[in-house]
Amino acid sequence: MRGFGPCPPELLGQPAPVPPPATPAPPQQKGAPQTGTARAEPRAFPSTAIEDCYGGMQLRDWFAGQALGGILSNVRADVGTDLVAATAYHLADAMMAERAKGGAA
Repeated sequence: MRGFGPCPPELLGQPAPVPPPATPAPPQQKGAPQTGTARAEPRAFPSTAIEDCYGGMQLRDWFAGQALGGILSNVRADVGTDLVAATAYHLADAMMAERAKGGAA
């Protein structure tokens, strides 16, 4: 599971280590889950508490969970779980894209 491990030094009041130079990530396939560092992604419930070393749930995952609730309230029993999960993240990605544009007009 992504996002668990020792607390980053900056949350413990220590200077953060200098990161190595970034290497470009390979292009993602359409519909593939987004990847990246846990700290670079927006959070649904931001926190700086030491107990929550990684700042809360990722916003994309929260959007997907909200979409999942709606999908499951209306889905037929014969629909596969892979399709349901993919649809929830597709809707979450649409929310993230709209959010990046500044919201619906």
